[in-house]
Amino acid sequence: MSKIKIEPMKEPNKLINYWKKEKFAVICILIFGLAYNVSMVLGPVYQGKLIDSIAEGTLEQVIFSSVRFILIIAVIQTFRYFKRFYIRRFANRTSAVMRFMIQ
Repeated sequence: MSKIKIEPMKEPNKLINYWKKEKFAVICILIFGLAYNVSMVLGPVYQGKLIDSIAEGTLEQVIFSSVRFILIIAVIQTFRYFKRFYIRRFANRTSAVMRFMIQ
């Protein structure tokens, strides 16, 4: 585990300075957050298509729909993982900088 480099900040009372300090994390939060929120709609849509293929499709259609549904859910959960990872990283570093500035 790498050691976090904590440096004093100019104007620590302004929230925008914390966002500027962690630009990469904020950009990743935006990208993965938007991707996750937009792709959340796909889960129920493809679940319905899977149910329809089970009700009136052939075995090949059911297998294809199952694989497609599993892959879509895996991609959605990957977006969710990275979104949460970078949110926690941003929060922990911001908290560390705030604690450092108090001392």
